[in-house]
Amino acid sequence: MSKEKKDNSGAAFIRNSDNPKAPWCSGPVTVDGKDYEVSIWKQKSQKGDQYLSLKFGPPYVPKNKKPDTNDDPDW
Repeated sequence: MSKEKKDNSGAAFIRNSDNPKAPWCSGPVTVDGKDYEVSIWKQKSQKGDQYLSLKFGPPYVPKNKKPDTNDDPDW
Protein backbone atom coordinates (compact mmCIF):
# COMPACT_ATOMS: atom_id res chain seq x y z
CA MET A 1 0.00 0.00 0.00
CA SER A 2 1.45 3.37 -0.99
CA LYS A 3 1.36 6.54 1.07
CA GLU A 4 -0.68 9.12 -0.77
CA LYS A 5 -0.37 12.69 0.45
CA LYS A 6 -3.71 14.40 0.63
CA ASP A 7 -3.71 18.17 0.52
CA ASN A 8 -4.84 20.01 3.66
CA SER A 9 -4.40 16.95 5.86
CA GLY A 10 -1.83 15.21 8.00
CA ALA A 11 -1.24 13.04 11.03
CA ALA A 12 -0.08 13.65 14.59
CA PHE A 13 1.53 11.02 16.79
CA ILE A 14 1.74 11.04 20.59
CA ARG A 15 5.31 11.71 21.76
CA ASN A 16 6.56 10.28 25.03
CA SER A 17 9.03 12.73 26.52
CA ASP A 18 10.27 13.58 30.00
CA ASN A 19 10.69 17.20 28.87
CA PRO A 20 7.65 19.17 30.14
CA LYS A 21 8.08 21.72 27.32
CA ALA A 22 8.06 19.08 24.56
CA PRO A 23 4.92 18.79 22.42
CA TRP A 24 2.35 16.16 23.36
CA CYS A 25 1.92 15.21 19.66
CA SER A 26 3.62 16.06 16.39
CA GLY A 27 3.61 14.94 12.79
CA PRO A 28 3.66 15.82 9.11
CA VAL A 29 0.93 17.86 7.40
CA THR A 30 0.41 19.19 3.89
CA VAL A 31 -1.31 22.56 3.42
CA ASP A 32 -1.88 24.04 -0.05
CA GLY A 33 0.67 21.60 -1.48
CA LYS A 34 3.45 22.54 0.99
CA ASP A 35 4.83 20.19 3.65
CA TYR A 36 4.98 21.27 7.30
CA GLU A 37 5.44 19.73 10.73
CA VAL A 38 2.73 20.36 13.32
CA SER A 39 3.46 20.28 17.05
CA ILE A 40 0.60 20.10 19.55
CA TRP A 41 0.58 20.88 23.27
CA LYS A 42 -2.17 20.28 25.83
CA GLN A 43 -2.96 23.57 27.60
CA LYS A 44 -5.27 24.90 30.27
CA SER A 45 -6.75 28.41 30.19
CA GLN A 46 -6.87 30.73 33.20
CA LYS A 47 -10.52 29.69 33.61
CA GLY A 48 -9.44 26.04 33.73
CA ASP A 49 -10.72 25.12 30.27
CA GLN A 50 -8.57 22.60 28.40
CA TYR A 51 -7.50 23.28 24.81
CA LEU A 52 -4.84 22.28 22.27
CA SER A 53 -2.14 24.72 21.14
CA LEU A 54 -0.67 24.14 17.66
CA LYS A 55 2.52 25.33 15.99
CA PHE A 56 3.40 24.78 12.32
CA GLY A 57 7.00 24.73 11.16
CA PRO A 58 9.30 23.31 8.49
CA PRO A 59 9.17 19.55 7.90
CA TYR A 60 11.11 17.36 10.31
CA VAL A 61 14.46 16.10 9.00
CA PRO A 62 16.28 13.51 11.16
CA LYS A 63 19.73 14.65 12.31
CA ASN A 64 21.45 11.67 10.70
CA LYS A 65 19.79 12.25 7.31
CA LYS A 66 21.39 14.69 4.91
CA PRO A 67 19.07 16.96 2.90
CA ASP A 68 18.56 15.97 -0.73
CA THR A 69 20.96 18.13 -2.73
CA ASN A 70 20.88 16.14 -5.94
CA ASP A 71 22.00 18.86 -8.36
CA ASP A 72 23.55 16.34 -10.77
CA PRO A 73 21.70 15.64 -14.02
CA ASP A 74 20.31 12.13 -14.45
CA TRP A 75 23.20 10.34 -16.22
